[in-house]
Amino acid sequence: MAAPFPLIAKRAPGRLYGRRLVFAIVASGVGSAMMVALTLALTLNGMHRQAIEGGRDTTANLARSVADAADRSMQAVDVALTSVTDLLADAQPGDPAFSNALSQKLSYAPHLRQIVVVDRQGVVRHDSARRHIGLTVSSHADLRARTGRLKVGALASGRFLGGDSDAGQTYTYIPVARLLEDGTMVIAAVNPQHFESIFDALELGRRSRVAMFRHDGAPLVWTQGGAPLRPEDEPLFTTHLKASEFGTFEGVDSDGIERITSYRMTMAWPLVVSVGLDRGAVLTPWRTTSWALAAPAGAMVAFVLVLTALLARAVVRRARDEEALALSDRALATVSNGVIICDATQPDSPLIYVNPAFERTTGYQADEVLGRNPRFLHGQDTAQDGLALIQAALSAGDEVDSVLRNYRKDGTPFWNELSIGPVRDGAGKITHYVGVQRDITERIAAEGRLRASLAELARTHDDLERFSEILAHHLQEPVRQVVSYLQLLERHLGELDGDGREFIGFATGGALRLKSLLSDAQLYLEAGRAEAPKHPVSADSALDTALAQLRGRIVAIGADIRRQPLPSVMMDKARLTQLLHALLDNALEHRHPDRVPHIRIEASEDGDIATIRVTDNGFGIAAQYHERIFRVFERLSHHGGRRGTGTGLAIARRLVEQLGGQIGVISEEGVGSTFFFSLPTRPAAPYSAGAGTGAGFSPGRSSPAAATTEAIAASSANSQ
Repeated sequence: MAAPFPLIAKRAPGRLYGRRLVFAIVASGVGSAMMVALTLALTLNGMHRQAIEGGRDTTANLARSVADAADRSMQAVDVALTSVTDLLADAQPGDPAFSNALSQKLSYAPHLRQIVVVDRQGVVRHDSARRHIGLTVSSHADLRARTGRLKVGALASGRFLGGDSDAGQTYTYIPVARLLEDGTMVIAAVNPQHFESIFDALELGRRSRVAMFRHDGAPLVWTQGGAPLRPEDEPLFTTHLKASEFGTFEGVDSDGIERITSYRMTMAWPLVVSVGLDRGAVLTPWRTTSWALAAPAGAMVAFVLVLTALLARAVVRRARDEEALALSDRALATVSNGVIICDATQPDSPLIYVNPAFERTTGYQADEVLGRNPRFLHGQDTAQDGLALIQAALSAGDEVDSVLRNYRKDGTPFWNELSIGPVRDGAGKITHYVGVQRDITERIAAEGRLRASLAELARTHDDLERFSEILAHHLQEPVRQVVSYLQLLERHLGELDGDGREFIGFATGGALRLKSLLSDAQLYLEAGRAEAPKHPVSADSALDTALAQLRGRIVAIGADIRRQPLPSVMMDKARLTQLLHALLDNALEHRHPDRVPHIRIEASEDGDIATIRVTDNGFGIAAQYHERIFRVFERLSHHGGRRGTGTGLAIARRLVEQLGGQIGVISEEGVGSTFFFSLPTRPAAPYSAGAGTGAGFSPGRSSPAAATTEAIAASSANSQ
C-alpha cells in the first residue's frame, strides 16, 4: 500500500562530515560562551549574597521596631485594664458612673473599642458600650484558660465583645483580659486597625507581609489581602519558632510567596511579630546591576547560543518530521474507520492514500484505487441527496458530514457515514481532502427495525385503547338490563322471605357496582385524552363549582372548609372541576369518625408553576400506600368498607400528568393528609401527551411537586 507522502531520503555519507564540522564549531562557541558566563556568574553571585544579607538585616531591624511598638500598645492596654480594676471595688453592676469611667478610659486609649467586666460565669456586669450588661460573653472561658499577666484571645468577628447584630459585618477585635483574684475578669476589645496602621506605615511593598500572632500560633493581625493565615503551614511555627524566640529565615510562606522573614517574641506579652520582605523585591537592585553588567557579555553569549540552537533545532526538527511521518502512517494503518486522502491540486482530486480499514470495508486494494476519484464507490446510484451536499461543501471549501449508499467491490451495497475536511497550506489554499468513512449498515438496519417495532407498538396501544373504551361503554347496557330485571323480579315475586330479599339485594348490589366500575373506567380512559388548553382557567371558579356539587354532603357531615385564593392554571374548567371534586370527595369520604372534618384548600406559585394543596385531618395514609392509592381500582379502607370504585385518585393523576403536571400526597397515619398537584400557569412550552412526561416543564428542570415536598410536609405538620 502506498504511503500518503514519500519519506525523505536518507542522507548521503558526505553529510556526516558536515555534521561533525558543525558539532566542532558549536562546541567551540559554547565553550567560549561558558567561560564568559562563568566569570560573570561568580561576580553576580557575590553581589547576590550581599543583597540577601542586606535584606536579612533590614527585616531584623523592622521586626525589632514592630515588636517594640506592639510592646508599647499592649502596655497601654495593661495600664487601662489595671486602672479599671482599681475602680471596681465600689462599683455596682450597670452603675452609670462606672460606665462613664470606662468610656473615659477608652478616650485615653483610642485603639480600644470596648471594655467589659465579667464575673466567674462570664456574665457582663459593666460595659463601656452599655450594650451587654447581664448577658454572657462567649469568649470568657477561652480567655480564662490563657496564661500570663495579660490573657490574649483569638481574633473575633463583631463590632462589640460577645457578638451582636454586627457580627456578620467586617468588624474584628482582639479580646485582651486581666484576671482578678476573685475570678472577675476585665476584658478589652483591641482594634486590630491600630496595629494595621503601624504595619502600613512601614510601606514595605505589595508582596511583603507583616503579621502578629499569639505565641501558640493564632493569627491576630496581618497585611496582604486579608486572607486568614494558617500557622500549621507557616515555616515560622512549624520550624523556626521552636528553635529560637527570634531570628531570620528565608522560605516560601503559606500564600506561596518566597520571603526573607524576621520574627521576634515581645518582651512581656504572649505575642510574636514577623516581618517578611518579598525576596524578589529585595533582589530588584541586584537584578538591575546584573543586567547592566551582563548586557555586553550576554549579547555575545546569546549570539553564539542562538546560532547553536538554530543549527541543533534544524537537525532535530528534520529527524522529528521523519519520525512523525512514519508514525502517522502506522497510526492510520491501525484505525478501525476507513481513511482516504485526495490530492486537491491535481485534476479530479485523485486518491493518494487509503488505509487498511478502507480496504476491509470496500474490498478494494490500495493499488486498485490510488489515482482514481472516490466516486467509483457510488456505482450507478448517483442521484443521492448526500452527493449534492458533499459537492456544495467542497465547492465552498467547508467540512461536511453525509450518509451515502456505496457499493463494495463484489457489488453489495453498504451505508457509509462520510466526513470530509479540507487541508490548507500556509497561504490558505486547499491542498488535500481527508475523508473518514464508517460502515453504518448495521446501525441503519437496527434503526429500521426499531421504527417498525415502534409503529407496531403504537398500533397495539391504539387497539387496546379502542377495545377498553368499547368494553367499558357496551357492557354498561347489559348491566343496566340486569339491574332493571332484578328490580322487576323483586316486585313480581311480591313478598319474599329474608333470604330471598338478601339474595336479590346481593345480585342488585353487585350489578350496580359493576355498572359503577364500568362508568369510572370510561371516565379514566377519557381522562387520558385530555388536550392542553390554550388559555389558563381560574382555579377559584372550578373550586366554586366543585363545592356546589358537594354542598349536600358537606352540610350533612358538618365539614369545616377553609380556602385561600387560587391562581389560574392550564387546564380546562370541566376537568379542573372534576380534579378538585375528586380530591374533596376523597377528603370527605376518608374523614375520621372521632373529629369534625377540617379541609383546607390553598396554593403557592413558583415561577410559571402553581401548586394547589387540599389538606384534611382524616385517617391519614401509611407511607407504603402513598403511590398505590393513585393506581386505578385501588382502594384503602378504614374501619369498615367505603363507597367508591378506587378510580377517583387514578383519574386525578391522569388528568394532571396528561397536561404536564405532577400530583402526590404527604400524609401521616392518624393525623391527616395533604394531596397536592402542580400545573403550568401559562403555555410557556409545548405540551406532549403521555402520563408523567413532564410536558410544559423545561428539560432538566426538577419536578415542582418533588421540589416542594419538604415545604408542604412542614406546612401540613404545623397546621394539623
